[in-house]
Amino acid sequence: MTENSQDFHIHATNELPTETPPEQSSNDPLQPSKNKAGVLLKGVFVGLIIVILASVGVWSYLIVRNNLTDNTSLRFARVVHLPAGFVNKTSIPYASYVEDFKAVKNFYESNKKKDPAIATPSDSELRKNVWDRLVRTALLGELASKNNAEVTSKDTDEEFKKLSTALGSEDAANKMIQESYGWSSAEFKQRVIMPFLLQQKVFSTTTTIDMMNTKARARAEEVLAKVKEGKEEFEDLAKQYSQDGSASQGGDLGWFDAETMVKPFSDAAFALKPGEISGIVQSQFGFHIIKLLEREEKKGKPARAHAEHILIRADADQFLGDLLKQSIIKLWVRIE
Repeated sequence: MTENSQDFHIHATNELPTETPPEQSSNDPLQPSKNKAGVLLKGVFVGLIIVILASVGVWSYLIVRNNLTDNTSLRFARVVHLPAGFVNKTSIPYASYVEDFKAVKNFYESNKKKDPAIATPSDSELRKNVWDRLVRTALLGELASKNNAEVTSKDTDEEFKKLSTALGSEDAANKMIQESYGWSSAEFKQRVIMPFLLQQKVFSTTTTIDMMNTKARARAEEVLAKVKEGKEEFEDLAKQYSQDGSASQGGDLGWFDAETMVKPFSDAAFALKPGEISGIVQSQFGFHIIKLLEREEKKGKPARAHAEHILIRADADQFLGDLLKQSIIKLWVRIE
């Protein structure tokens, strides 16, 4: 090539434009930014969570309101800790409620097969009984926490051994539990033996005994006030309020000597004159209100007395009943 041609080639090369990719505009609506993508992703995630929670809520409602007892519903109830209701701040698991209901129903049905004459409660009656028992156990649990009362696995094992001995063997006990309740021995220990022992421990603590005595004395004071008013006969009040076998006889204890009764009662009774009524007398049995009817003397000293009384006990069931009235109970399941 000539020199001029070379010059032209160089010149032409230098004049050729170079292509560069156009700069992306941050305002281009066709090119979403990373921030927009992140917001969109978060929105999808939040929406998914809402859908899941809504589904859980709907399923939970259907299970509880319809008393569903199939295995799928029970597995779901365990996973989400679905409650059947609450006692104060204590949740009563729906799964426990259903399992207890099934066990009690199985108990009656198995007995019905052995003796068709046995009356079987309705499902609504069984549900109420199961619910009341679970509420009672929850209250006992609260009392146990306050009083540091605890039932250990050793305690339940020892009690189960007593049952096994009474039935002849551990195999016999396991068979009875399986046939009657459909439970394993471990389930029986947890659902029956543990609440039984927990009540014993709770009501043997000094704190609980003092609380029970305080409530019992308050009830006795209320009854004594009615006695002093004189609007009702002593015998009628005894029939209405007394918590012992003499209540049906108007509190009549018949004749007794000083050694027959416990000392606090005997001292108070023999210190009265016929027709007089004592104040509150505390004994190992509870709180007494005593009315002396007659008294015989021997050598100038009281030998025998005939009295009526009203006994108010520091009763566990009464105590739990009072606690129940003061508790906030929320029932989610449909019992009727």
